[in-house]
Amino acid sequence: MNNNHWGTTLLGAILLLLLAGGLYTWHSLQESRRQADADAAEAAAIQRQKEAERDLRTFAETHLGDLQKLIDEIQDEIQIRKAKLEKLAEEMRRVKAVPETDPDYVKWSRAIVELEKKLNTLKEERRNTYVELKKFELNPEGKPEVDKQREARLKQARGLAETTREQFNALRTSNRPPEGTSPTELKEPEKDKGKAPSKKRWWPFG
Repeated sequence: MNNNHWGTTLLGAILLLLLAGGLYTWHSLQESRRQADADAAEAAAIQRQKEAERDLRTFAETHLGDLQKLIDEIQDEIQIRKAKLEKLAEEMRRVKAVPETDPDYVKWSRAIVELEKKLNTLKEERRNTYVELKKFELNPEGKPEVDKQREARLKQARGLAETTREQFNALRTSNRPPEGTSPTELKEPEKDKGKAPSKKRWWPFG
């Protein structure tokens, strides 16, 4: 009697283990399938975004060359400034200084924010102009004033690019990171040893 009871208990335990293992495997497969679907959806979204950016760039290079050129220049300028500012922050923190409380660091950070705003405005104008021209192109009514509207829309975008170019040039000229500056350039020349050191400042932005 006891042997039968023990055998039944063991069999039940084995069945429970098999069931638990099956459920775990099923759950793992479901999770893997969901993750694979999510990864595929993300990859497809990234591909669509790349294709859209490519089409917008091609459109702008054809119809709004100055605007696209300015977008590229501002993007490059932002990357240069961010790299230098990150390097400056590392150096300041290394000597226990707080970048976020330094007036120059704050000023240069705000300049990057302003550049990003200008960049987003230009990209938005590029997109809106693209959409408007597509509407003119695919307008089923074919109204005669469409050509005039098309040229007016392009002129508006070119005007924004011209105004932003002036602002960008002014900002870049007055507050541009110096090229080729490194901490080694701060060392006093050998011939000046013994003399009172001159006051020197090195910042990664002019």
